Amino acid sequence: MAKSKKKITDTIHGKDESVTDELQAKVQLQKDINEIMGIKKNNPYKVNSARELQETLSSMNLSDMREMAVAAGIFPNGNRTVLKKKLERGFSEYMRGGSEEIKNIPINNNLRAPNSDLQKEIDAIWAKK
Repeated sequence: MAKSKKKITDTIHGKDESVTDELQAKVQLQKDINEIMGIKKNNPYKVNSARELQETLSSMNLSDMREMAVAAGIFPNGNRTVLKKKLERGFSEYMRGGSEEIKNIPINNNLRAPNSDLQKEIDAIWAKK
């Protein structure tokens, strides 16, 4: 009786990971650029969706809502209802990429300081892309 040799092969799960890997690479690239540029922006609302904001605001008292408004750069006046609407409007603008957020960084930034170390680091990161 002849013994057959089994070949060990890697199993493929069938998922396309190229999209996920590409997205993670873009996120990492953005983090690297923000780190070099010194941009450290935290989410002042500490939530990632409108539903989470609604839940958070419903459990807050007026003082907590005022603290959130100050952290988000919203003037904290008015009663609870007015402040809640201001926070919702501000969150909506924040998620859309409001006027205070840096939306993009120019690829060719040679006009400012073409020979600086910072420009060389930025060019190296863009070269990875």
